Amino acid sequence: MFNNRVLLIAVIACTVFIFSAVLPQKSMSSSAPDKVAIDSKQYKKKTKESLTFSHGDHIKHGAACTECHHVYKDGKNVWQEGAGVQKCGECHDAEKKNGNAPNLKTAFHNQCQGCHKDVGDEAKAPVKKCNSCHKK
Repeated sequence: MFNNRVLLIAVIACTVFIFSAVLPQKSMSSSAPDKVAIDSKQYKKKTKESLTFSHGDHIKHGAACTECHHVYKDGKNVWQEGAGVQKCGECHDAEKKNGNAPNLKTAFHNQCQGCHKDVGDEAKAPVKKCNSCHKK
């Protein structure tokens, strides 16, 4: 009887330990759809096709949600995981800067190219291969 209790407690402890190590990583990636079409109907004429963004690929490489998702108050990003996500075009106009918010193309390029340059590994984050994400 005593051995069964010890065994049961050990199994429960191991299960809790394993799930506590795995769940925080899973919850971030499972709360958002893996594939998202980055597109805007604001553009009258497109110079590049829209692209499909993979949350899973970026989370796998260590990207935090707040690197892309943001709500600025007093110069600080106050957006938190689980909060609503606005489309980029709601704050970023396709044609012109909106206060401190750059136009939409500049915002996309700052986010995407800037982060890819920061990674520094062309194989993991291609910087000059736009067509690898923007299909022709």
